[in-house]
Amino acid sequence: MIKFLPFLAGLLLSFGALAQTDLFFSEYVEGTGNNKAVEIYNPTNQTIDMTKYYVARFSNGSTDYSTGGIVQLTGTLEPYKTFVLVNGQTTSTESSPAPDAALQALATQMDNPYPAATYMNGNDAIALLKSETGDAADALPVDLIGNIGLGSKIKAEAGWAPFTDTIITYKIGEVEYKHTITDYIIKSTDDTKAAAYGPYWLAWTQDHTLRRKYDVVDGVKENPAQFNVSAEWDTVSVALQGVDELTGEPYTYRSYKDIWNDLGKHACVAETNGGNAVENLIDQGINIFPTLVKQSFTITSTSELIHQVTLFNLRGEQVFIQNFQADHRVQVQLPPLNKGIYVVKTTTDKNARRITRIAIQ
Repeated sequence: MIKFLPFLAGLLLSFGALAQTDLFFSEYVEGTGNNKAVEIYNPTNQTIDMTKYYVARFSNGSTDYSTGGIVQLTGTLEPYKTFVLVNGQTTSTESSPAPDAALQALATQMDNPYPAATYMNGNDAIALLKSETGDAADALPVDLIGNIGLGSKIKAEAGWAPFTDTIITYKIGEVEYKHTITDYIIKSTDDTKAAAYGPYWLAWTQDHTLRRKYDVVDGVKENPAQFNVSAEWDTVSVALQGVDELTGEPYTYRSYKDIWNDLGKHACVAETNGGNAVENLIDQGINIFPTLVKQSFTITSTSELIHQVTLFNLRGEQVFIQNFQADHRVQVQLPPLNKGIYVVKTTTDKNARRITRIAIQ
């Protein structure tokens, strides 16, 4: 089997080369022990044969998946649905615990025994591959989390972060440590003092759950020069209660680890737009003005009557909805919202859905 992937062999497809959007990773779980999983989303209006797809792990900066493992997927995936691959270990050892049973219960498919794709620990690149013949030797890239082939640059480090070219300063006891963050890679030890505790908590690809942004409709088909995890991914967190050991006072904190409550479902702009790619999102029958919004904006439709307007942030969360008496022109009055880009879904009297975007200033 050929293990050297076309990500690095110069056989890459460009973003514009594919007219049809393909599958992509929609969620990534890197948690305690072997609580590991990846979710794959079908943004097309076709049922997909999953036996053409593989998930491969490029371990510790490797240029191939021979040590990281690869798994061929099974079954089919319906339009706008998800496929969940979970670490398949079922027995525990002192150094390698089995995943939580609640996580494994969410699996569409369990991964192979070690070495396997879902034994990632933050510094491993994870690839989704597709082969029309069903043979991994013929597979081409469909999506990628991380960078492939970084070697020693990532091998001993914690993983990738949402920022770069930054110096992190902190103290352990009375000792001050500094770390230089470059190329979005978070180091686990100090540059000069070899501290046992580095800023590893800043590596989003370690001890985090990541969810693909709402407006992403296609995967990464080229190995990036640098992987900025925040470009297409959001971290997921939950609020938990703790008790201060000294004072006994309760407090609330955010946890980013071992979260899989939404695994198996994904909100994506493709679903409300019939699976079309980004360049086709703006429907010419719907007009919005202004698109740089302070408190209100107007939507007009040249062909159908508008009866509902919904706003989503780029995490796919619904932040506003308003119903109207069906009309060709409606005025939308917004509540206070954070500045940024929002997706606007307009639903007509014929239950047609139109998608565009606005920027709130």
